[in-house]
Amino acid sequence: MDYDRMVTHGRIPSYRFVIPSTVYDPFLPENKGFCNPKTPRYFSNDIQPEGCLPAGMFDIGRTKFGSPHIYLSGVHFYQSPPEIYQNFTGFQHPDNSDATYIDIEPYTGVVVSAFVASQINVGMISGNSYLLSEMPSMIVPVLWMNELISLDKETREDLEKVVLMPRGVSFDFNLLKC
Repeated sequence: MDYDRMVTHGRIPSYRFVIPSTVYDPFLPENKGFCNPKTPRYFSNDIQPEGCLPAGMFDIGRTKFGSPHIYLSGVHFYQSPPEIYQNFTGFQHPDNSDATYIDIEPYTGVVVSAFVASQINVGMISGNSYLLSEMPSMIVPVLWMNELISLDKETREDLEKVVLMPRGVSFDFNLLKC
């Protein structure tokens, strides 16, 4: 994950980390290990390199032989090329509110908040049957999930006491005896 920015939760300063777009970029040599020569073709080579999925997609498998491919992506195809979601009428364009993040308090390393936004998609392949012959091959969203974790009020207040306590302060009790 990459550092994004400083955020606060109550009075707790935290560093926000996000998943970089390079993680799911099939055009980068370091990501070629995630490609599979049997990956179906859904888009042109400039969107989907041979044997790979488009950017922003991860193959999570098939349930059984002959069943459609299942793909994981960001919500609203976050970090994917626009050609993927432009096929759908009324589909919300992805923005930064769709980003997965984790907020960490830097002094203690405590996770203060985390948000995971993911979408399950099905790969639909154009076929020879009457029903599928007119349909273009595409990746279709099925469901999306938003999961948020954060500290409860009591835990946050306890962490605030630790984080906001002055560090490196020492008292010389000999001076107090006078």
